[in-house]
Amino acid sequence: MLQTQQDARSFIEGENWSCEADCEYLRKAMKGLGTDEDAIIHVVTTRCNAQRQEMKELFKTMYGRVR
Repeated sequence: MLQTQQDARSFIEGENWSCEADCEYLRKAMKGLGTDEDAIIHVVTTRCNAQRQEMKELFKTMYGRVR
């Protein structure tokens, strides 16, 4: 990863960002009948591309699929 990408990611994610917590939150939003679209939109629109890519890989590892 380029230095500028690392700097931007650190700035956006802050110290409190948890990829695992976001994956669990997304799974809960997608599980069962229907979906919690507001929860999904919130996570997707408040994370940078690098964070979304990291979530994609971890979600696949945690739950065996990417939705």
